[in-house]
Amino acid sequence: MTKLAVANNADMNIVEPAMEDIPPDRLTGNYLAGYVLPLPFASPVINSRLYGGVLSPAQRLDLYNTIVHENWHADKQSFLTRSWNSREYEARREATAPAAKVRDQVLNGGTGSCGCGT
Repeated sequence: MTKLAVANNADMNIVEPAMEDIPPDRLTGNYLAGYVLPLPFASPVINSRLYGGVLSPAQRLDLYNTIVHENWHADKQSFLTRSWNSREYEARREATAPAAKVRDQVLNGGTGSCGCGT
């Protein structure tokens, strides 16, 4: 999915995210799909609990979207503003739009839908 994200987002510096076992929130039970720490040069982290196994087409699309989204934060958003604030909604909306252009490829492409030949 990272290779597909690189191929379809030439305006961004997309890096391979780290995979981390991120437990659910203790209060809500919700899972965080990924994050980027508010530090200079921080790289994206993706939740291995959600995306660490065999994925359905819908989960692959979510993974693609999460990779693009978190890389958007790392590449386009100042580390000083990477926190939950009033601009977070706009940042998320902006970062999730690219998934629409690869939606059919990911959902209908089978296991080789990343374009990487595997």
